[in-house]
Amino acid sequence: MTARSWVRVVSCNSWIVITKSVPPAVAGGFRRDPPATAGGTDFIIPIDELKELKQTFENYMKPLITLLAITLLLTGCRQSTNTVTQQSSDAEFKKLHDQYVVGFLRRNPTVSTYLGGSGLDSSLKDVEGKLRDHSAAALQAEDGWLTETRKSIEAINPTSLTAANRINRDVILAQVNFLLRQQQSRRHQERAVDTYVEEPFRAIDWQLLAMTPTGDKTYGTPEEWGLVINRVKAVPAFLSVAKEQLSAGIKSNNTPDWRMLIRNGLEGCDANATYFEQTLLTTATERLAPAQRDQTIAQLSEAAKLAAAAYRDLRSFIASSFFDDPNKKENTALKPQFRADRYAPGDEEYNWAVKNNLRLNKTAAQLYDEAMPIVEATRQEMFELARKVGEKRGLTLPAEGPAAVRTVFDEMSRDYPKTDAEMIQWYKDASSRLVEYARRTGLFDVPADYQVEVIETPPPLRASVDGAVYYPAPPFKKSGVGRFYVTPTDNNQAALQQEHNRAAVADLAAHEGFPGHDWHFKVMTQ
Repeated sequence: MTARSWVRVVSCNSWIVITKSVPPAVAGGFRRDPPATAGGTDFIIPIDELKELKQTFENYMKPLITLLAITLLLTGCRQSTNTVTQQSSDAEFKKLHDQYVVGFLRRNPTVSTYLGGSGLDSSLKDVEGKLRDHSAAALQAEDGWLTETRKSIEAINPTSLTAANRINRDVILAQVNFLLRQQQSRRHQERAVDTYVEEPFRAIDWQLLAMTPTGDKTYGTPEEWGLVINRVKAVPAFLSVAKEQLSAGIKSNNTPDWRMLIRNGLEGCDANATYFEQTLLTTATERLAPAQRDQTIAQLSEAAKLAAAAYRDLRSFIASSFFDDPNKKENTALKPQFRADRYAPGDEEYNWAVKNNLRLNKTAAQLYDEAMPIVEATRQEMFELARKVGEKRGLTLPAEGPAAVRTVFDEMSRDYPKTDAEMIQWYKDASSRLVEYARRTGLFDVPADYQVEVIETPPPLRASVDGAVYYPAPPFKKSGVGRFYVTPTDNNQAALQQEHNRAAVADLAAHEGFPGHDWHFKVMTQ
């Protein structure tokens, strides 16, 4: 048999490439025909079959390539058409998206202040001097706007949008549905005593946080302080609407929980009256530049006095409308019809929220059943960890897991601050240690001037802040600082021991401060 010369041929998608000569001894180990998956795979053919291969290529591959070219051309046209359609849909959606965001912030001035809305859209600057209009007429108009917005958003086919805009579309629709349900079905405005009492303070406090530095220790341009004054002037009308809505709730038997009426209603009104009458003016005096101080304080003082009076009037309304004895702290202080527990929303409302807000097609009962194995597994991990801590500390622990955990907790809570002042200092010290650890280990690239500001929670917020909370500076603005608030206990020894022992302080400082919310906020805004 005559020896035959061989060449090595590379199959690369639709192309055939001769790469080099291959000795006959090697050829036997290769397939003669191209494998099914031809991408980049080598194969061997005898050289005298190359002409046959060439003829096969001309007879078979050329028409195939022609067909492929036509297919690619048509596909390209279709892809081009799809791209144009998607770009058109995205542009249409972006217009509706932006209109919705600005419209929402304009109708919710406190949220706009929190986010720094004027940094997102300059048309929102005047919103800094306003409060939300919760009146029946305003909410009815808002419901109409939300309904029209939903209709326009739903008209856009989600498959014609980019992935990011499909998500944005779903989020807007979920929020619009939630707001409409809150205002139309649940009539939340008739019982939102916490919102009515706290919203003015939150709006102004966030406003002060975002002010432009004007000196080493002064903040706020004349325009920014003018907006603060306008917002304070809006408080009496805001609280007047609150009384109207709460009255409507009494008539429809849709009233706040009794605990909220005591904490947010009575105690919150007292704290806010004091804030507007005293604290706000003291803060303004400290922060205002000397050149604008006297005139601004005079205007602010007049507006703040009216705001404080409006809070006292709201307190009197709540006391007379809901209470038999406003000096008592239990539910027997309220009139019998207002003593019920109104916190639980019920299965129907919970199931709706889970589906609309979280996009889960499961009921509350299903989630509860599915969560129990996870809860039990977590409990077992706690039991094991308690054993390790007990062994390290030389503790004799009970055999039962829950009792062992309680023993460890009791042991760790022995080291606790004895006063609120000491507690605040412990949070500052823990935050400093966490930052120093990150610098020392290189865990994060922490700037030299970075520090966590720990502040005692202002009285108007204490009804709603248990323990601690972090309020960031507005993310859409370049000015402002975040605050790590810690709520005092009035030197309550049991609370200091249970909630603010040294172990708890370290955990909460890491969560709210560094490397938690404060650090996350600073990284997010860079």
